Amino acid sequence: LKKSTVLKPNVVTYNTVINSCKTEGNWARALELWFEMSRERVMPDFDTYIGLLRVSEECERWGWSRQLLDTLYKLDAPRNVDMYNAAINACRRNKKWELGLQLFREMRADGVPPTTRTYASVV
Repeated sequence: LKKSTVLKPNVVTYNTVINSCKTEGNWARALELWFEMSRERVMPDFDTYIGLLRVSEECERWGWSRQLLDTLYKLDAPRNVDMYNAAINACRRNKKWELGLQLFREMRADGVPPTTRTYASVV
């Protein structure tokens, strides 16, 4: 993000721009913003990760979805149905049904209840 001499971007600013990357189909920019957040010491929040996963879903980056969920697991951060659905749907779009099914099992083991969207993506 362009730095201002007066205003410093915060998590909401970054989340807004990351979410716009979904519309643009620009997963590389979303990833760049996530790294920039770290460099600028802006702590990602729940919405940051949902945004990143939705960008990966839209851009069909199933491997990136897997890595993000693994990162959240390692951070002991909560994962929800929207996060899993985005990752599972990215797998579906790329015909990676085995990974989608694996994520579905992890989701259930995580205690996250599936939705009709989840089942539609797994089938």
